[in-house]
Amino acid sequence: MVLEAKTGHCPPDSWGFFSLPYRSLDPRTHLEQAVSADLKAALEKRGAEVKHYGTAAAPAPASAPCDISVTYGPKTKRRHLMVEVAQRVDASELESIIAHLENWIATKGSTVDILYSGRSTSARMARLVRNENERRQDKGLPGRILFLKLDDLEAFLLRWKGLPAEEAPVAALSKVFARVADCADDLSAARVFSEVLFPDWTEKQTALTAEAAERLASQQERLKKDIQRLENKLREKGITGPRGHKFLIYLFFMALYEDKRGKDTRATKAGFLSYREGLSNAAKNSQEFRDRTVHHLLSQEILEDVDVKSAGIATQYEPIDLPDDFVLKQVIPIFETYSFADAAIDAIGAVFEALARRAEKDNRIGQFFTPDAVVEATCRLAGLRPTDLVADPACGTGRFLIHAMSHMTAKATAVTGKTREQAIHHIKQHLLLGSDIDPWIAVIAKMNMYIHGDGKSNIRHANGLTLATVASFAPQRKGTLANALDMVLTNPPLGDIDFQSVADEVAKVEVGTADAAMIRRRAAEWSREAFAVVPHAIAEEQLRDKAAEKANEWRDKAAEAKAAGNTNKETAYRKRVDEWEKKRQEADKAIGAGKIQYLPSGHVAKGGALFLSAIVQCLKPVRDASLPIEWRGGVMGVDCH
Repeated sequence: MVLEAKTGHCPPDSWGFFSLPYRSLDPRTHLEQAVSADLKAALEKRGAEVKHYGTAAAPAPASAPCDISVTYGPKTKRRHLMVEVAQRVDASELESIIAHLENWIATKGSTVDILYSGRSTSARMARLVRNENERRQDKGLPGRILFLKLDDLEAFLLRWKGLPAEEAPVAALSKVFARVADCADDLSAARVFSEVLFPDWTEKQTALTAEAAERLASQQERLKKDIQRLENKLREKGITGPRGHKFLIYLFFMALYEDKRGKDTRATKAGFLSYREGLSNAAKNSQEFRDRTVHHLLSQEILEDVDVKSAGIATQYEPIDLPDDFVLKQVIPIFETYSFADAAIDAIGAVFEALARRAEKDNRIGQFFTPDAVVEATCRLAGLRPTDLVADPACGTGRFLIHAMSHMTAKATAVTGKTREQAIHHIKQHLLLGSDIDPWIAVIAKMNMYIHGDGKSNIRHANGLTLATVASFAPQRKGTLANALDMVLTNPPLGDIDFQSVADEVAKVEVGTADAAMIRRRAAEWSREAFAVVPHAIAEEQLRDKAAEKANEWRDKAAEAKAAGNTNKETAYRKRVDEWEKKRQEADKAIGAGKIQYLPSGHVAKGGALFLSAIVQCLKPVRDASLPIEWRGGVMGVDCH
C-alpha cells in the first residue's frame, strides 16, 4: 500500500510503489484510508462498489452506517459487505458494530455481512463473535460476522490486487460467510478465507498453518502453567492427590462443555453469575449447593446432559466443594483466557501434563501423555483412510483417536455412496474404538472424544491385551476385534505387566467354573495364543525329560544297592524306576496324540512387547489387496518413546 508520509493519502495511480503495513498505522484515519484504497484496487475491477464513509482527514463518524461498504454480485442479487477496522478491538466496539449491522439489514435487506478487522483477537473476543453468529443462526437472523486480523486482511487484499480480474471473483465472499461456523478465531477465519478465495496460494496456507501451530503451542504452555497455579490454590485449601486431580479434570470439562455449547456460556464471570442468580431459592439455601454453584452446574446440568450421561462421563464425579468466590477469582479467569470451542487446545491433556511435571515420579499420570507432535506424525505416516476401523487399546486421554478422527473426517468426501456429512457421522459413531484398563482414564478419554465431536460411546474400560478375545465393545460392535482392525494407533505401557494374572482372568470367564486345574490349563493356552513374544514350553515334554532323568537316577541307585547286596533297597529303587518310566511313557503317548499343554516361562513381561503381540491378532490379514503381499494387512502405528 502507498502512503504519503504526512497525509496518509493513497494516490490511486501509485499503488505498489512502496508499502507501509497496516499494523504500523497508528492514527485511525490512516488505517481506514489504507484499507479503503486496497479494497478499491482489489474489488472495483471485479465489478464491486467500494465506499469509505470517512475522509482523508477523518475516520468515518459514529453516525455512519460503517467504516467502509462493499457492494458486489449480479445486479439482480447484489450483496453488501460492511467493513469495520480498528487498531484496538473490544466488546463495546463489537456491540456498536452489531447495531450497525441491524440498521443496515433494515435498509438493505438480508444480504448483509460484516468483515471486522483489528489486531489478533483475544479468546474473549473470539467467543463473543462466535456466540453472536450462533445467536443469529439459531434465531434465523441474517448477517454474519467474520474477524480477520489486520496483517491477514492486508495480505489478502494485496494478493487480490495482484491477480487478474477474472481470478478470485468477489462473489466468492458469500461462500466465505457461509462457513463462519468453521471460524473459531482469527486464524481459522483466515484459513477459510484463503481456502475459498485463493485455493492455489499454498504459501499463505502453509504460513497460516505454521502460525496456528506456534500459537497453539504457546497457549498450551501457558495453560499448563495456569493449571499448576490453580493446583497450588487447591492445595492451599487442602484439596490434593486424586481428589484434586478429579476436581481439575471436571472443572476443565465444564469449561470445554460450555465453550462447545456456545452462546450464554456459564464458564465466564457474567455467565456464572447469571446462572447463580437463576437458581431456585431451594438450591441457593440447600446445604449441598449453597455457595457451591459450580457443583450445581456440573451435577444438575452438564452431567445430566443426555449424551454426557449415556457415555458414562458422570460415573467418576465427586462433588466439587469449592465456594463461589474461589471459582470466580481463581478458576473463571483461566477459562476466559482461552478459547476451547474448536478443541484445538487439549485442555484435558494439559491438566495431565501439568500434573506429571509436578510429580514426575507418578508414572500413573505420566504414562498417559503422548506429545501432540508425536501423535500427529504417527497418524500422518500411518496413512489413515476415511473407511478404516481404528482402535487404540491403551487410549489414555484419547489423543491418538482424536487426531485419527481429524485425519479421517478431512477425507470424508472420498467415501463412495455417502455424503460428506454421512461419512463423518459414520466415522465418529462407528470407526473409532478405544480402551483403557483404568476406569477413570477411560472416562477422561470419553470427555475428550465428546468435546472433539463424538466417538465417546466407543471408549471402554477394558484391558487392551484382551480385545481379540473379549467382546469389549458390545453392544455397539458384536464379537471381538480378532482380525477386524484396519489400523491400531497407540502408545502402550512399556513397564512390566503380570500377563499371567491377565490370562487367569480371561480363563475364569471362558471356563465358567471354579475348577482350578481347568482355569490353569486354559490360562496357559490363552497366554500362548495371545502373547507370541512370551516363550512357552510344552508341559508334557518337560515331564518326559524330567521322568527320563529321574528314572536314570533311580536305576543308578538300584545298581549301587545290588552291588552292595542290599536286596530290599534294590527292590524299592526298582519300583521308583518303574514309576518314572510310566510317567515318561504317558508323556510320550500324550505328545504323540497331540494332547499337550503349553506353559509360559515366568509370569511377567514388558508391556510394549505384550501389546505388540496382542495388536497383531486384531489387525486384518488383508486391508488392501492391491498392495504387495507384505503390505496388504492392517497397519500398526506405535509410539514407544
